[in-house]
Amino acid sequence: MRRRPRGRDVHGPIDRVAEQAAGPREHSQGAQREQRRAGCWRNRAGLSWPSRGEWTGSDLLERGQSGIHRVEACLQGVALLLQIGEKGHFDSTDGTAAGTPLNSSHTLLNRPADIAVDPSNGDVYIADGYGNHRVVVFDKNGSFLRQWGEAATVAEANAGAGGKFLAQVHGVNLGRDGLVYVNDRKGDRIQVFDKLGQFQRNIWIKKGVGINNPASIGTAWDMAFSPDRDQTFIYNTDGEQEILWTLARESGQLLTGMGQPGHMAGEFTFLHTVASDSKGNLYTGETIDGRRVQKFKDVGHQP
Repeated sequence: MRRRPRGRDVHGPIDRVAEQAAGPREHSQGAQREQRRAGCWRNRAGLSWPSRGEWTGSDLLERGQSGIHRVEACLQGVALLLQIGEKGHFDSTDGTAAGTPLNSSHTLLNRPADIAVDPSNGDVYIADGYGNHRVVVFDKNGSFLRQWGEAATVAEANAGAGGKFLAQVHGVNLGRDGLVYVNDRKGDRIQVFDKLGQFQRNIWIKKGVGINNPASIGTAWDMAFSPDRDQTFIYNTDGEQEILWTLARESGQLLTGMGQPGHMAGEFTFLHTVASDSKGNLYTGETIDGRRVQKFKDVGHQP
């Protein structure tokens, strides 16, 4: 287990209150067994809801030695509509999770971390990023369209080279501006691309914390947009320093942050994911020793 950093509270212009927290999901094991029998599984690394009530996520049925290997689309948790990837087969030299990642398959994945669905055409963007180092795009029928990304060196990460990912490609989101926002977790940045994979710019999250420390996991774990029309803010989870950062989307300026290591309300342990709702409330998910969801209610903005 890595050594936890010393925490701090970072105050800024956006006030939020931790309203509720939830522990491990042991109460839902019966429902999860039923969904497994139906071919769908709700315990996902990342979730998104495209149109017509369908939802998608990274399948965690196979972990440990076998790892994560496919993405599924389900309707209300019972009917399997689409599967990308094959159970037990990985995009690697020997087809297993232990093999060297190939970063190239048009049909297989290698431990995907997150997905996003384009509401305009149903294209599926996958952060194929725990084994591979790419963003791979499929159409709504599961046919390969394109990909971009490869492993970065420390020098390339420090230089901010586009399309080079230092370790995990950990998150992918589509903005209303038509751009693709990709979390380069250990690279301490959100890389921004157009939908064809052309690099646009970097949004740095405390540059150097992950890049220059071999023991650090990095600062750019996951992100969500604020729900206003212009998506004014980006909320970024930093599970290394246990801080939820707020940034200005257009400028990339880091505005404020909140949190510190711990298990009390407003504290985090392996702060992993974040989502926002239409009212501006935030929902954070903690993994490993955290194992909970916290809801933060938007109670106003200071000038």
